[in-house]
Amino acid sequence: MTEPRELPDWLTEFVRNTEWGEAPQRLYFWVGVSTIAAALRRRVWIDEGTFQWIPNLYLLIVAPPGVVAKSTTADLGMALLKQVPGINFGPHTLTWQSAYDAFIEVGESFDVGPQIQITQSALIINSSEFGTTLNPKDNEMIDQLVHIWDGREMSKRTRKDGLLVIPTPCLNLIACTTPSWIAENVPQYLIGGGLTSRMLFVYADAKERYIAYPSKVLPLDYRERQGKLTRDLTRISQLIGEFQLTPEARDWGTAWYEDFHKTQAPKLDATLIGGYIARKQTLVHKVAMCLSASRGDSLTITLHDLQRAEAYITKLEEHMPYVYSKIGMTKESNAAEAVLAFLTRNGDAKGWVPWTLLYRYMHKAFPDPEALEVIIRGLLESGQVSMQKNPPSLRIKEAK
Repeated sequence: MTEPRELPDWLTEFVRNTEWGEAPQRLYFWVGVSTIAAALRRRVWIDEGTFQWIPNLYLLIVAPPGVVAKSTTADLGMALLKQVPGINFGPHTLTWQSAYDAFIEVGESFDVGPQIQITQSALIINSSEFGTTLNPKDNEMIDQLVHIWDGREMSKRTRKDGLLVIPTPCLNLIACTTPSWIAENVPQYLIGGGLTSRMLFVYADAKERYIAYPSKVLPLDYRERQGKLTRDLTRISQLIGEFQLTPEARDWGTAWYEDFHKTQAPKLDATLIGGYIARKQTLVHKVAMCLSASRGDSLTITLHDLQRAEAYITKLEEHMPYVYSKIGMTKESNAAEAVLAFLTRNGDAKGWVPWTLLYRYMHKAFPDPEALEVIIRGLLESGQVSMQKNPPSLRIKEAK
């Protein structure tokens, strides 16, 4: 029996205790959700008979360099997790060999009820640079990540060790990256392969506030609040058992599922996020478990929990096409975006930028002026920029 909670809602207090930060509030919220998911591990679940939903999440914070302090924001939750007994952090560089070694080391069993025992091998990976953690061209590791997210066993056969099996892995991932890294390193097949459709992308491209010296705006009781958050997170980590949906939640979930696939999903670009559409229901229930655990120990998902989870995930869809559209982009596509951004930043009073200034900026990537001219021609033909000949200049074309 765990001790009573000190906070009525862990997530609310976690977000409130980050008001001194510069990132948009949604980043802190999703870091909080991921922190709860990593604390819950595979000790709780929703049983649907032929399969189980477990509350592990793959969260990717995407933002341009130096804008919202991605890794600092993620570390606010990870610092609390490091103080919770029984939480195990995985390797910073992820290969199938390192993954197997890490999962084998943390395997454990625990009692659910009289003569009922279950096992888990649970890890949390906190990656300040996603590119150093996962090689997107490592198909074997990508496939393993897909299996783990779904709660399936990991298996691998080697000549030396024979068949290696991790029956009940549980991986939570919170990682940071930039739009340009996604464009340059994530191949198109990852969408079809299913990994990106299992990830929650939280995108930000601007600070919500400007805090030059956080130490001057930290609440006087900041450390006291941190202590309460740590102690309640420890209590959350001790929850064990099956989540139950209230009848109202299950009725709403049934109606939402049908409505989503009949009326909402057709409005989404299936060629871009078709895999995500198929897994949104699972994501909603994973997050709903975290929201319920944030409030208390009942292991009950209410109508409010399910509706909030669906609303928060749907809100992420606003930026999802922007992130997904980066995947598989060519060097030329990235260059076109760089040209548009440069013209936006450097235009004169009428928006014009001298050709020589633009070429000097792009010269490192395109030393051949003819290659750059091809990109400019594409922007002109698509109506995104205008050009004048005397003096040679370009500007963003005004929308009519």
